Amino acid sequence: MTKKARPSTPPVLYFLALLVVGAIWWFWQDTRTAPGERHLRWETQTLSNQEIAEGLSSSDAERIGHALVQLKRLLLSEPLPATDWLAARATNLLALKEHANPTIRQYVAYPLAYWPGDAKQQVQILTELLTDDNALVSLNAAIALAARKNPAGADRLQRAILDTKGEQQAMRTSLLADFRFVAQKRHRSFLEDELNRARLDHDSDRESFCQQALERIPKDK
Repeated sequence: MTKKARPSTPPVLYFLALLVVGAIWWFWQDTRTAPGERHLRWETQTLSNQEIAEGLSSSDAERIGHALVQLKRLLLSEPLPATDWLAARATNLLALKEHANPTIRQYVAYPLAYWPGDAKQQVQILTELLTDDNALVSLNAAIALAARKNPAGADRLQRAILDTKGEQQAMRTSLLADFRFVAQKRHRSFLEDELNRARLDHDSDRESFCQQALERIPKDK
């Protein structure tokens, strides 16, 4: 009996299989990259003003995040970009605060912390991000507001400090460094407790930040 020849697999199926395998590999590569590594890459890979503008208008989350971090760098340098260029970027940020990707909404806060002038529109964006469902988005908004000496996010910072675990002392110290500029009278007892805790831990940085915050708060008459 003559054996029937097995039908050969069409080349197009091999190609589709390779695409699937490749997509899975790229996804794995992306998810295994720690956020800290990605942020460091965005910080160190400098973009031109044009590349920042194009990145903020992109649909690619990687390009948007990179552009947001580089926009922050640009705002901390001299000289500042032209007024009309900044106005166009402000329009970009207004749209990005509604982005479906929480990482993008989180990074929107970075340049807003250093926007020149009174930046009323930018402060309004940060105030809206304080109520974001994503904890990192709301925390970044609070930190950015603190950088502008705006107390709107003070309660959010206090919650973040209280939520830190025993092994997260560096984070607690960093948050207290931000909190010292925006603490209000209602936070006095919390700061006094933190001051005592810092002394028990022999943590001079936390002790100093708590003292600075307490000195800023008007005493009851």
